[in-house]
Formats: sequence, C-alpha cells, structure tokens
Amino acid sequence: MQRMAYRDPASGTVIRTDEFYINRDSSGVLVRTVVVEERVQSFHILIETKGDELVFRLDPTAPVEKTGGVKKSIALLALRVMSAEGMKIARTNLQMYLEGLNRPEANSIASVGRTPT
Repeated sequence: MQRMAYRDPASGTVIRTDEFYINRDSSGVLVRTVVVEERVQSFHILIETKGDELVFRLDPTAPVEKTGGVKKSIALLALRVMSAEGMKIARTNLQMYLEGLNRPEANSIASVGRTPT
C-alpha cells in the first residue's frame, strides 16, 4: 500500500494517508489519515476483513468530527484499494462522496513515496 495525497478541486480539501499498521493476523489495517478543511484533523481509517468483504470505517477508539472531507477520505481510500485489487464496492453509505472520484478527469490522486524495486 502506498501513501497518497488528494486535493479536491471543488472544495480545496486536502487528504493525505501516510502510515499503515497491519495487525498480527493480517485481518486489519489502520491507515493514518490527515484531512485539511477549515481545520486539520488527524485520525485512522480501519480496514477489516469480514468474510469475503473488506470493510472501511473510522477507527472507533478516537473521536473525529465526521465532516465531508473525513467521509471523502474513507471513500477515496476504499476506491483506491478496491481498484488496485480489481474489486468493486458492493455496499456503501458514502455514495455521494464516491461520485466524481472514479471519473478519468479526477486525476488529482497521487501516490507519494518510493515504489518498490
């Protein structure tokens, strides 16, 4: 998984992921995420396996204000992971945040960091 940065052209919101923590049995990943809107929020997105599905949600142990940028960060990460794995999003309550992210012109998603050699 690579770090990523995204700037929403409409709102100017900046989303960045930069640290990944995998639990011992590889059934979950915490992704450190920073969202810059009217204020800066730092939090973790939890990716868990449930049967044959991946579930993306906010880490419930840390309070975070669920702003549009925070919700878009979850949608963006889900879209990025699912696309890389050749999977499709089956169910979501973040559809309005996914719209526009999977259009070809939504190219302001950038991978940040080194690629493995």
